[in-house]
Amino acid sequence: MDFPRLHTASTARRSKRLGALLSGGLLAAGCTLVQADDGAAPQCQAQITTLMSLPVLDGTETFEPRLYHPSPDLVYAQYSVELGDTLLEVSIDPQNNTLTRWTLEAGEEEDVRHYQLSCDENGRFSGDGVEGMAVDGGLLLYEAKAGDDSIPDDLALFYSKDH
Repeated sequence: MDFPRLHTASTARRSKRLGALLSGGLLAAGCTLVQADDGAAPQCQAQITTLMSLPVLDGTETFEPRLYHPSPDLVYAQYSVELGDTLLEVSIDPQNNTLTRWTLEAGEEEDVRHYQLSCDENGRFSGDGVEGMAVDGGLLLYEAKAGDDSIPDDLALFYSKDH
């Protein structure tokens, strides 16, 4: 995902633009700007603190998130997980910086949830109410308020990359 970066020639202009972004509300929750040591423009830093503190539901078992091998690049593909009779599907749209999650359950209406991503860095991403990380074979995803009874609020989920 390519998020806009601040490119300025001087510290004064950089500070002015950063102030404009902050006061304009363009920086969403779930992301912090950090100044690079080499004086380059600030970059976002994905906040995945909650995700890394929760067990991950993978199939019918839970695992520590540290057991998954991080992938430095987020692959823009379809991901899915089955929870009993419920199928959850996730896709990430790099043009709109959004993550969409569908819940498909037999006999029920499809539930769709959209998240605006505020930061994508080294395979980690975050936005208002969502934290995720690309890992080998899929991604780990935590939704703070999924709004769906089939999604546990005290676990992150492992979504397999669909082939």
